[in-house]
Amino acid sequence: MFGVFGLLTMISLIWLGFLIYYLGTLTEVGLQILLVLPTLFLLYLASQAPRIRIDNYGITLVNPLLPFIRRTKSWTDFDCYVMVKEHSRYTKYEAVWFIRNGIVVARFSSFYYSNFKDLKAQIKTKNMGRKSFNPFAQLAMLLRLKRVKVV
Repeated sequence: MFGVFGLLTMISLIWLGFLIYYLGTLTEVGLQILLVLPTLFLLYLASQAPRIRIDNYGITLVNPLLPFIRRTKSWTDFDCYVMVKEHSRYTKYEAVWFIRNGIVVARFSSFYYSNFKDLKAQIKTKNMGRKSFNPFAQLAMLLRLKRVKVV
């Protein structure tokens, strides 16, 4: 139904069921820790890989866990977008960062989306080209601790 996300959700639910059934003898704190880890993983995945809908008016980011949670942004809500090579452990992935007042307000990456080129072709805001940042600067920009200079 949701592709990779659905598979990961099923694996996490099976993991939770296994923990509840077989590890019932754990202490209450140990069981809570083991139950929280898969939940945090699912929440992280949901925050990093929302379903994206792009049209002539803007972009809508839909949370895959809770589909009623959605963020809709008009193209005028962004000053521009930049193409960034995001670093991972072994390679780099192309990503689109939407910028407003020097802050990354939305993004999507080729790591999460197989239709990345189609999504990129539908963007209707100003392209400021490709930017290269070191991994620490990228993290600071994504956490909104540092502004993106697009000049």
